[in-house]
Amino acid sequence: MQEYLEKRYALALYEIAEKNNKVDEYLRDLTDICDIFDENKEFYEVINHPKINTAKKKQLFTDLFKGKIDEELLSFMMILIEKDRILQLREILDQMEKIDLERRNTIRGIVKTVVPLLDEELEQLKAIFEKKYEKNILFDTKIDKSLLGGVYVKVGNDIIDGTIKSKVEEMKELMLKKE
Repeated sequence: MQEYLEKRYALALYEIAEKNNKVDEYLRDLTDICDIFDENKEFYEVINHPKINTAKKKQLFTDLFKGKIDEELLSFMMILIEKDRILQLREILDQMEKIDLERRNTIRGIVKTVVPLLDEELEQLKAIFEKKYEKNILFDTKIDKSLLGGVYVKVGNDIIDGTIKSKVEEMKELMLKKE
């Protein structure tokens, strides 16, 4: 039930953002606000405190964000406060990002390497997966020294693990089976 509501809120906000041609702005602002929740324990406690009434919470948000975020986004936040759903903002943002990717015919992938890939190498990987999925691919690249070498790629349900670490583990398993 909770996820259903989060999707509905996300879709409603996405449609407003899309109508106003501010999808990227809303996503960026929501991310920043969620980061404030995550990084500022006192702020989170005030928002979560049952004895602080809705009017005070709304005033706090107005004081903090009026003039810094779009008025319609601020109004949306007021609705979340009224409905006691402001603490689900991260989940609503996650759903909104999924909607955005879907509307842009895009999926996310992860590329892990020991050293950064050259732009050309990343573009080659991207082209391979875009052809396979017939979607745009957005890769999150991560440096992971524990891989020892090679590359790890995950897109959708596909995983390509060409890392030295995985090869060593495979050899270790083979050697242990033979004993």
